[in-house]
Amino acid sequence: MAQPDVGTLRTRLKILIAEKQGKDGRRVTYADIGAATGIAPSTLSEFANQHVTRYDERTIASLCFFFGCQPGDVLEYVPPAQGRVKKTTR
Repeated sequence: MAQPDVGTLRTRLKILIAEKQGKDGRRVTYADIGAATGIAPSTLSEFANQHVTRYDERTIASLCFFFGCQPGDVLEYVPPAQGRVKKTTR
């Protein structure tokens, strides 16, 4: 049975990095975030490139700590688009 398209979650990591860079006046790297939070660069890359399928509570909390934000600032809900074909995984 096909699952209905209920929308998706999109990460806002690139936006948060850009905002922090503007605020702090310096470049923010994955290494900076990882050093402060313990999040692996590969995980940060998955977040930045919208490849996350399971969201770890500690990762979200760590990003909130680093950026001084709330979980809703890290993730956004994207409602289903009419006529959009749902991507399936194998």
